[in-house]
Amino acid sequence: RLVGCMHFNPFSAWCSRHVPLTLLPGAERKLGAVVLEMYSERWDRILELHPAGSPLRRLFDNEMQGAAEVAQEAGIPLLFADCGDDEIDALFAKWARITWEDLADPIGGGWFRIFSDILSVGGTLYSSPEAAIAGEGTTVAVSEQPQQLQKQEEGGAWPTVLAGLMLLLGFPVSLLRSLLVLALEAFSSQ
Repeated sequence: RLVGCMHFNPFSAWCSRHVPLTLLPGAERKLGAVVLEMYSERWDRILELHPAGSPLRRLFDNEMQGAAEVAQEAGIPLLFADCGDDEIDALFAKWARITWEDLADPIGGGWFRIFSDILSVGGTLYSSPEAAIAGEGTTVAVSEQPQQLQKQEEGGAWPTVLAGLMLLLGFPVSLLRSLLVLALEAFSSQ
C-alpha cells in the first residue's frame, strides 16, 4: 500500500500509523517493510530534534515518525527511499540544463525531445500496470491489476472525498507545524 501524505497534517499522521497497523494482524503477514521518503541524515536530524515520547514529538506529530514507530514496534524493517539534498540539487541542475538547451534548440531536435518526453510520461501514466517504468537505469514493474485496485476501494468515492476533507481541515495545522519545524531546524543548525 502507498500512503500519500501532507507533511505534519494530523490526518496524514493518523493514516501513516493506521495503514501499517491494518496490515500487521493475522497469520498471513502482509507488511514486509515500511518505506519512507527520507534519507538517513535527515532522519537522524528529525529524531534528534523531536525524539519519540518528547513534548516536541507530540507537538510535531508527523507521518514519517508515526509509520516508523509502528514498524519498529512490530519488528518490521524501516527503509529510506530518498537521496540527500546535494544529490537532488545535482539532478535538478542536470535536467534543468538539458531542458534549457532543448528549449533553445527548436530546429536541432530540442523541441522534439521535449514533446517525446511529454508523450512518454503521458503514456506511462495512462498505460497498464504491467508496463515497466524505466528511468536512470532502473526498471520498476507494477504488479497489481487495475481491477484488483478498484475492488479494494470499497464505498465508492466517499472515502476519497472524506479523506480530502480531512486533509483540508488539517491544512492550517500542517502549515503551522511545517513553519515551526523549519524555524527549529534553522535555529538548531546555528
